[in-house]
Amino acid sequence: MLQLERVNQTLKAEIEERERVEAALQRSQRLEVAGRLTGGLAHDFNNFLHVILMNADLIGAAEGLPPELAGALDSIVQVGTVPANSCASRSHSPVASRSSRW
Repeated sequence: MLQLERVNQTLKAEIEERERVEAALQRSQRLEVAGRLTGGLAHDFNNFLHVILMNADLIGAAEGLPPELAGALDSIVQVGTVPANSCASRSHSPVASRSSRW
């Protein structure tokens, strides 16, 4: 009977360890999905922002613009380049380069 109890305890410990490892794997998979979703959203946002900035730049290059419009376009370009530069710098961070290998 004593041997049966030891085997039973060993099996319980193995089951608990397996459940712990499976839970850790599920957490890891959820984080990976969240990271991919976040990266996709940031990429889409950057694409939209790029279109806005390019159009503002093209309109700003036209001659004879009213000063108010020229100032507004300059503001758009100035404010819009901050997030674009911020995203570009993050994509070269050690965390981003490490996660891109997965």
